[in-house]
Amino acid sequence: YSAIYGMPVSAIQWKGLTHVAQCYAMVNADGTLDLSTYGISANAAALVAAAHANNVKALLTIDQEPSPGTDLQNAITNHLTTLVTNIMSVVTTYGYDGVDIDWEPWNETANGAAQTSLAAALRTALGSNLLTAAISPWNYWGTHYSYYDQLNVMSYGGSGTWNTPNGL
Repeated sequence: YSAIYGMPVSAIQWKGLTHVAQCYAMVNADGTLDLSTYGISANAAALVAAAHANNVKALLTIDQEPSPGTDLQNAITNHLTTLVTNIMSVVTTYGYDGVDIDWEPWNETANGAAQTSLAAALRTALGSNLLTAAISPWNYWGTHYSYYDQLNVMSYGGSGTWNTPNGL
């Protein structure tokens, strides 16, 4: 769900959904979050309430801006504690059931260590709440999945001459 597409929460068809991820809380290089660009601050309360009324888990999706950018990498490398504190503040304030990480573009060599640091810190902070990620490419995830409750495969880049999938 993203307010950017102009769909009101009341238009969501909840039947058959188990989870809804609200896109995007944009991560700034200093570990703060932009909750206004994609309507998180304007729509989170209504989305979470509607999701829970329909027995659906609501997740906060974090991303980087600008895309492609380095703000998420810099926030993790230089301000991990601040970033996790800010994410958890939003989760607690609005009553999200967890966090979804959508880091694009992502590269194992450049971003793998930071992804692992973020996942470990969020796993601890979230406790029993959910941690999910949208994943591609595949190599990294086969050995780093233990932090997550669910990995969602971005299949649009799953096969072809541009990306040979190695499986999970």
